[in-house]
Amino acid sequence: AVPAVSTSSHLIVECVMGGFAYGLSGTAPRGATLGSTWLYTSDNAGRTFTAGPELARNNVYFGWVLASPKPTTILITRNISPHQELLASFDGGRHWTAVYVGAVDFLQFVSSTEGVALVQPSKGPNQLIMTIDGGYNWIPIAF
Repeated sequence: AVPAVSTSSHLIVECVMGGFAYGLSGTAPRGATLGSTWLYTSDNAGRTFTAGPELARNNVYFGWVLASPKPTTILITRNISPHQELLASFDGGRHWTAVYVGAVDFLQFVSSTEGVALVQPSKGPNQLIMTIDGGYNWIPIAF
């Protein structure tokens, strides 16, 4: 996934362990299994990354939408049949909660509290949703 940046030095990226016809890398985190999903964090502008926390084991698919409006806040999409949801952690990835149910295709924060997302429902027109509280709550915006 494309890294999410909250400050000039803090980056977060999602990584699925292994891949098609590939096993685990020798640098995979301790306890990683083939197909598990992990977050990697850098506090030095991407020179080095630290693994953790683990997001999920096999059979859980996380989308490629990732944002981090401040170092302790992470938002990521997850597909759970038959829908997709936007998950948020406000403690650096230790605890997660669904903050929006819908197919979020794009997510961007313009400050640590204000962000917008594009939602593409299976039926009906695309939608724009917005947060003004750092991702806790999302409201639809008419456009």
